[in-house]
Amino acid sequence: MTRQRFGIATVCLSGVGGSGIVAAEVAIGLAQRGHRVHVISDRLPFRGKELAEAGVRLHEAHLPHSPSLVYPPITLALASTLAEVVAQEKLDRIHVHYALPNAVVAQLARSVLGPEAPRSIVTLHGTDVSPLGGDPAYWPVLRRALSDASILTTPSQYLADQVSDIFKLPNTHQPWVIPNFVDVSRYAGGPDLLERSFTVIHASNFRPVKRALDAVLAFARLAKVEPARMIMVGDGPQQPEARALVDKLGLLDQVRFVGVHNQIVTFLRESDVALMPSASESFGLFALEALGAGLPVVASRVGGLTTVVREGETGLLAEVGDINGFGQCLIHLARNASLRRQLGRAGRIDVERRFHPNVAIDRYESAIEAVDKV
Repeated sequence: MTRQRFGIATVCLSGVGGSGIVAAEVAIGLAQRGHRVHVISDRLPFRGKELAEAGVRLHEAHLPHSPSLVYPPITLALASTLAEVVAQEKLDRIHVHYALPNAVVAQLARSVLGPEAPRSIVTLHGTDVSPLGGDPAYWPVLRRALSDASILTTPSQYLADQVSDIFKLPNTHQPWVIPNFVDVSRYAGGPDLLERSFTVIHASNFRPVKRALDAVLAFARLAKVEPARMIMVGDGPQQPEARALVDKLGLLDQVRFVGVHNQIVTFLRESDVALMPSASESFGLFALEALGAGLPVVASRVGGLTTVVREGETGLLAEVGDINGFGQCLIHLARNASLRRQLGRAGRIDVERRFHPNVAIDRYESAIEAVDKV
């Protein structure tokens, strides 16, 4: 089916995080299908080089600093830049990722552009719904901004239900569920077969909700009984605590902190299992990447993770905070290579079937077309 081509302004966060990664992948996918895509952010996005190579135009919002302003008004700067780019490039749609502040950015830009302003799509990602979106400091303004959008999308039904419960939006604004996606061809070959110890990988932004300290404690249970090592990818507020805990437990020789990396596939290929003991996940993009690389995932039985990881088929689940449970899952997989291979193969097949890029980009194109009909 031949689809209409649109000019699309995408607004996303520039930092490392799931919403920025998804925004970049969607922008690249749409550009590859012939849409004119412009990405607006406060600075060069995390995957800026890949965006540019795909033909996506990048725009940084100018953020003037003044001693009279304690916090620079990034929302106003983004809205002004968005309005300018839409007008100059004659774009047809606005698509923003992560509602705080970007749903408000879209609303402000549309008010500047007036009656001919493009319709907008807001993709919510998780913490922009709960806990942040439901906070009284943000809720009234954010609810109004979401009401201004033509279509809302979420990566999971779990998050869609949260949006409905928290923001009390009318039936016309119930979110479309468009799962996140990965291209499994990027992980061709799967984990390496080098002689090495059983390896666990954890990747996150080290916020408390990711429970990186639980990951260290669960790994310590494994390391007591089996030769093992762990790779911790990412950075964030709890990374110093995680490093201190590793030192306290005497695991400095077995745990490697590698910081933020644009391509996680290198570390996935060095690993045997992925560990996600999060307290909450609207979807679980790292779990999807690990499954796509042929790794079984040990994760919390919570939120969108229960959709991404099929318990007993592509990974193992434990309750949030159950350090012993996570440790036992790791020990079980360390001692059972055939089970690891079985779960890994099944996970890769499942990702290609349910979370292929073509499926998601088809749905985003449908949403882009549908804004004129709602």
